[in-house]
Amino acid sequence: MTDSARFLEVAIEAAKAGGKILMASYGRLPAKDIAKKGKSDWVTTIDHAAERAILAVIHDHFPRHSVKAEESAPKALKAPYQWFVDPLDGTINYIHQFPSFAVS
Repeated sequence: MTDSARFLEVAIEAAKAGGKILMASYGRLPAKDIAKKGKSDWVTTIDHAAERAILAVIHDHFPRHSVKAEESAPKALKAPYQWFVDPLDGTINYIHQFPSFAVS
């Protein structure tokens, strides 16, 4: 298997792990689990939970890869590869139960 095929396989596994968490709470997110992190930027406890699941999958397979994730503090890590993760792309849609959101 080529590196790119393996990366894609792990990316899909990670996205599914995050998506499973998003879907388990979809439509059942209490207001106390929603916070504003910027002028028009929102975050939920589900963003954080999905991100943890995604990072766990990536790090299980590629412990030496660097990951820049939207909800985590950036870590300066010299690594051969870097992943970019948005655990809940479309948080406002998710909060309002508009089914147009994704793991990116």
